[in-house]
Amino acid sequence: MAKGMNRMSGNAGREQPVDAKIKVTVARDKLSADIEIQPPQDGGLPPTEEMIRAALGAVKVSFGIDEQQLEKLYTFPAYESAYTIARGIPPENGTDGTIEFHFDVSDGAGVPKEREDGTVDYRDLGLFSNVDAGTVLATITPPTPGKAGMSVLGAEIPAKQGRAVPSPVGKNVYLDESGTSLISKIAGQPSLDSGKVSVSETLLVKGDVGNATGNIDFIGNVKITENVLAGFSVKAGGNIEIGGVVESANLDAGGNISIKGGMRGTGRSEVRCNGSLTAKFLEGCKVVVYGNIRASSLVSCDVVCAHKMDVTSAPGVIMGGKYVVGSDVTAKNIGSVGGAVTELEVGVPAIFIQRGEEVQRELLKINAEAAKLDRLLSLLNEHKAAGRLTGDKLNTYEAALRTREELEFSAEAYRNEYKKIMDEVTVANTGHIRCSGTLYENVRIAIGSLRFVVDDRRQHCNIYSHDNQIQFGAF
Repeated sequence: MAKGMNRMSGNAGREQPVDAKIKVTVARDKLSADIEIQPPQDGGLPPTEEMIRAALGAVKVSFGIDEQQLEKLYTFPAYESAYTIARGIPPENGTDGTIEFHFDVSDGAGVPKEREDGTVDYRDLGLFSNVDAGTVLATITPPTPGKAGMSVLGAEIPAKQGRAVPSPVGKNVYLDESGTSLISKIAGQPSLDSGKVSVSETLLVKGDVGNATGNIDFIGNVKITENVLAGFSVKAGGNIEIGGVVESANLDAGGNISIKGGMRGTGRSEVRCNGSLTAKFLEGCKVVVYGNIRASSLVSCDVVCAHKMDVTSAPGVIMGGKYVVGSDVTAKNIGSVGGAVTELEVGVPAIFIQRGEEVQRELLKINAEAAKLDRLLSLLNEHKAAGRLTGDKLNTYEAALRTREELEFSAEAYRNEYKKIMDEVTVANTGHIRCSGTLYENVRIAIGSLRFVVDDRRQHCNIYSHDNQIQFGAF
């Protein structure tokens, strides 16, 4: 009886066999899964392929399973260590679109321009950009769409799409058909404001043109709210509008010029425009205008005006200087009490004035080029006299001689053309000078080849040519 009880006690103390335990853990991002195996106990079963796959299936791991690792785990079990058993495919997010600007978008101070000879022009700061119509202002790179990934659970992981550049289209620009090139519709100044690119045909300068702005050279219109200070220049392909005064400065416009406060040139200023000029007053200026001139006073100026000159607003004075006008001159008072020499030449056809200016500019260019060649030839002649003029130097010498001859030929042709123009100007005899107030002594009048010097004051007169004489009629 006692022996039987002892066997039963022995069987009751024996442990039941425990198979290997398999734990699969899926990463939070579901892009990987780890496996860890606890060893079997008391004769339990080691891990088998079926057990491992069942454990994976229990947590729904179905994609990216590492089959080689799985085989190792049931062939050569490694216990109580974690191994990555599955890997997903991470999504590839799209890249955002980008934009590259092809003009200066900075708001910084201008940088003085370096000249070819290495010196610095402190009045050319490069603050204002010019573009032509059709200029590519920016290049846009489109966003990429991105590529979806796959989790170890077999679910697609969406990718983030790249974000497109917000539309940069402002005023007077457009995108090409591909949407990648931003193009200017007009010639003008490009600017970037709140992400929008615009092109303005008018450059607005708030304040003075001076040290802060440097010289202005703009393809379109220029509007200046204040003054143009001494020593600076404003050049515009279109109109120039100035709200204040112009000191000893230069103006050049492809269109009209308007100076609200007038201009004091002190003999060192030049105004040139293809349109008309309006100013309160002009003093000590060289002026070339292919349209009309309207001012309140002209004092000691050198003026070429292709059409009419109106100086009738108070005080309405033309005093001192020389005025060559294509058509009529109208003023209240011409000359001065002190007898300042004032020359008026009217009836000069505009085409002659314009071409004469062009010919003179070409002659200046030719003379400058000829002076450079003369210096080179002088140096080469020294080499020639010393017997050192061979090889490349000889070729340079011969080429310089030919070019010098061609320049002289061109210069002679321009000189002859200018003489013909002046001959045509001399015989022109149209145009009127109308003086509603006083015509003073020492006013010198020319209408074509006719000349007259006023030796006594006259009132309210209309001056014109008739029967090959300068005539004075009532205003």
